Amino acid sequence: MNRVVRLAIKILGWTSALAVGVAVILVLLLYFTGFPGAIDTGRARYTHDRILELADAFETYRTARGRYPIGGCLDAVAGVSGQEDLPRITDGWRRPFKIQCNGHSYTIVSYARDGKPDAPDLASYTLGRTLGFEADIVYSDGRYIQWPEQIRGPESTIHE
Repeated sequence: MNRVVRLAIKILGWTSALAVGVAVILVLLLYFTGFPGAIDTGRARYTHDRILELADAFETYRTARGRYPIGGCLDAVAGVSGQEDLPRITDGWRRPFKIQCNGHSYTIVSYARDGKPDAPDLASYTLGRTLGFEADIVYSDGRYIQWPEQIRGPESTIHE
């Protein structure tokens, strides 16, 4: 009987060690094959979806009032669109969007992964795709101004 118990303990010990080894190898493979990039891609796509949600609210406001709001952008569009949670909406990195509106246009900016503005003002952004997730994501008046290559760009509008 003792032999059977010792053999069972030996087998369980090897099985546990093997399971831990496989788990470590999987974690290392995920890390070194781009898993962190996959997380940021997901955050960028989440940000893209929230931007389109905000843009849709701005268009709803414009349809109802004949213009975009002037100041107090999120509170104004939330009241008209019926989406009361808009003022609390955040990007994929859990930071609030920078939003400007002046009655004639609107601009939505996510400072992306690094959380810092890339340009001194909204007019200074360069049109086009960016590499990586440090660059800001900028959407204005129904089209992207600057976006990471991992999400859709100017072809992506609120009327998909």
